[in-house]
Amino acid sequence: LSITLAMAAAFMWLASWASSGYLAVRDSIAGMDHILWSLVLFIIAVLISVMKAGRLLPFVAACTRRLLAHGGPTLPQAADSSGPGG
Repeated sequence: LSITLAMAAAFMWLASWASSGYLAVRDSIAGMDHILWSLVLFIIAVLISVMKAGRLLPFVAACTRRLLAHGGPTLPQAADSSGPGG
C-alpha cells in the first residue's frame, strides 16, 4: 500500500510540475498543442506495440519485483497520537 501511495504522490507532483511548465511554454511556442498530442499518440503507439510483442507485462513484473526486493519507496510514518492530548 505504501508503494502505491508513494507512486501516486510522485505522479501527482510530476503532473503538476509538467502542467505548469507546459502552460508557461505554450504561449511562446507556436503549435505546442500539436506537438504535445503527437508525443502522446506516439507513446500510446509504442505501448501498444510493446504489449502486442508480449514485452510489457514481463517488464512491469520485473520492475515490481525489483522495487519489492529493495523495500521500495516508503512514506514517513505518522506520529503516534498516544501522547498528551491524543
